[in-house]
Amino acid sequence: MARSEFHADPVVVAIPSLLAQGIEFRPALRFPRATPETGRGCAVKVHLSYPEPVWRDHSLSGWSVSAQGPLLSTVDDSPADESAGILTGFVTGKAASTFSALSLEAQRDAVLAHVCRRFPSCRRRRDAR
Repeated sequence: MARSEFHADPVVVAIPSLLAQGIEFRPALRFPRATPETGRGCAVKVHLSYPEPVWRDHSLSGWSVSAQGPLLSTVDDSPADESAGILTGFVTGKAASTFSALSLEAQRDAVLAHVCRRFPSCRRRRDAR
């Protein structure tokens, strides 16, 4: 792996703690970036595709936050011209590890059931992918 050296006074390191742990800082940091408490990050990003953003038919934004998974949040990522409806959802933390262990069919069923609870106009449709 190529090595690079950078000189700076203040610095913002915006990468996961586990990766930042591999950076050699001089002077050394007083505390390790990665600890058992920070753990390994885990996230699953899901895209649901519809012919159009059907949730907007009921004045819904597509944005949601939920304590009941599997999706802990969703956002409307539809193109501006509304040529497709795209909901992007995220499964994070321990729930992501559990979700990842499911079969693809079980993942799809869980995500569609969740989205249908939040956005009833997204009822289980054969055109959702």
